[in-house]
Amino acid sequence: MTKKNGKVVLLSGGMGGVGSATAALLIENGYRVAVLYRSSSQAEVQEKKKTLGEYSFFLQCDITDFKETQLAVKKVLDHFGAIDICIHAAIGRITRKPILEMKEEEFRSEFEAGLFGAFNLFSSALPSMKKQHEGMLIGITSSTVEAGSGARMGTYSTAKFALRGLLRELHKELKAEGISVYAVAPDLLKTALTSDLPEKYFEFAEAKTPNKKLMTPLDVAQIVLAVCRGEVKSGSSVLVSTGEVTAL
Repeated sequence: MTKKNGKVVLLSGGMGGVGSATAALLIENGYRVAVLYRSSSQAEVQEKKKTLGEYSFFLQCDITDFKETQLAVKKVLDHFGAIDICIHAAIGRITRKPILEMKEEEFRSEFEAGLFGAFNLFSSALPSMKKQHEGMLIGITSSTVEAGSGARMGTYSTAKFALRGLLRELHKELKAEGISVYAVAPDLLKTALTSDLPEKYFEFAEAKTPNKKLMTPLDVAQIVLAVCRGEVKSGSSVLVSTGEVTAL
């Protein structure tokens, strides 16, 4: 393992596909990572703790609850002493219906973890970053923001558009404070989030990729690592499939 570099990362959705890969890669590269999770079993969490080792810190937290998120952030600060980087990877279950055929609560639910969770997480971590006069906010968005969606993901895509909009405005508001803001946009991934899709869908998507291979959570994690290392200009969105960088 690389010697720790002192940087502390707060990561939501840390037990999901992208979150797990990101936590592992960051720790491998010397970062200390506070992993927030919502509903994973204790057995799953204990197994992940063994894998990630002493530079990890796990907290169960519903980031859709503002007070609970604030308390979790306080515990991270008590444990590590700082939060240098805040990564929002949490997302709720995708409801695969045409948008206007959804019930109101179904439509709203798509925004709870992905958008309002981001607001709760970032606003809770921000005060400590302002005291340091530096910090980094990273949101995991989606390539559907760039290229449109499929498989009845219209509301998911709408929520990701909203998250990117939030990141863009935060970049404008916080750049004078020394806090940088980024989006990382993956393509289709084969994770628990997409486990409801038939295998034929993945085969079709894979056949359309240039290298005939689906993206993996590790591909996303590698882009996140590059961002954490300062290799990407603040206020940028990085498309994982190509590495293309555009303004938020």
